Amino acid sequence: MTAIAILVEPEVVLIASDGAACEPRTFRLTQAASQVLLCPEWSCVLAARGAGWAAAAAVKRRAQLANIASFDALIAGSGPLARAAEDDLARTHHEPSLGLSLLLAGWSDDRQRMELYVIRTRAPAGRPMPGDDGRAARLPNLVLVPSPTDAAAALVGLELFTGQMQFDMGNPAEYLQRVIAAARFSGRGTPDEPCTVGCFIQVTQLQRNSAHTMITHRWNDRIGEPMQPFREMTVPAFMVRRDA
Repeated sequence: MTAIAILVEPEVVLIASDGAACEPRTFRLTQAASQVLLCPEWSCVLAARGAGWAAAAAVKRRAQLANIASFDALIAGSGPLARAAEDDLARTHHEPSLGLSLLLAGWSDDRQRMELYVIRTRAPAGRPMPGDDGRAARLPNLVLVPSPTDAAAALVGLELFTGQMQFDMGNPAEYLQRVIAAARFSGRGTPDEPCTVGCFIQVTQLQRNSAHTMITHRWNDRIGEPMQPFREMTVPAFMVRRDA
């Protein structure tokens, strides 16, 4: 659950994300938490959805214990690190692990470019898939999870990427924020159409020698209740100005 939009360019990574973690059966909001974990010491960022921030923290801790010194070393050692982090989480929560799934974006000194990877230790619902052993798998340079509905995209002035070469994103940071807003309005807050995106929009920028993150918009979602996106239909100001 929740939404993440990532754009990787040769020398910069841009991420837009929300801050909602929901109970998987009732879709009640359980907490507001950042989905990104900056690791400037390795010129990278770890990102997860929903309560996956705990997995990101566990992987970072294991990497620190292993004296990882770079993004390339983190990618190379991702399999053992992810499996050890999964075991740590299982012991902490006193229950069998359901696996973990994380996105890793960062600067490769070996290849002199920004790159994006996914690591996971188990597929959803136990379906075996290649790469379930925690080893990093390369991803394309634009990842939007989940993809918004056409109707929700229209509400926030978002042109969905279709793979056509003539696609113009315009301002990348604004585009990624529109993706998060559209993902929020793709659900109606009902049992049949739950809303799983909310709390805030966070924008993170990673460059080779710098990293920063900020909250650009907040929603007044209530802990313990299902999120209601149309109860207070607000969006960042640039969306209103541009699309009015």
